[in-house]
Amino acid sequence: MTVKHGENRRVSDRMKVRFKVSVSIDEPAQGRMLITPAIVHDISRGGVLIEIRQDLSPGQRVAVSIPTEICPDRLSLPRALNGHADVVHARHGAGHRSHAGLRFSESLQCLPEFAAFLDYLSMSPDPLLA
Repeated sequence: MTVKHGENRRVSDRMKVRFKVSVSIDEPAQGRMLITPAIVHDISRGGVLIEIRQDLSPGQRVAVSIPTEICPDRLSLPRALNGHADVVHARHGAGHRSHAGLRFSESLQCLPEFAAFLDYLSMSPDPLLA
């Protein structure tokens, strides 16, 4: 597929939102898994744009935990939706903050609970959504 500069390659529409998620980053040099908060700026079925204090690199795989507490109990969602994502792009900003675009794994994209979560976000008047 040939993509022209500035062309939108996304298959899913993005929703402007603002809420926290947890990102787990494997740090083999330190022999640990770092779990850190990130702020979501937009989300779609295919991925998410986050603001995070750690440096991420394109091609890196991370785990993402998306809390569902803003959704009503009637949706019967788990407390969090968990899956993997690949870093597509990362931009290092001021104040030790970076922005990273993550592409969700197919297993997360195909979860019916994830689809219900996104449907709720798309219809929600919640002030947590920017």
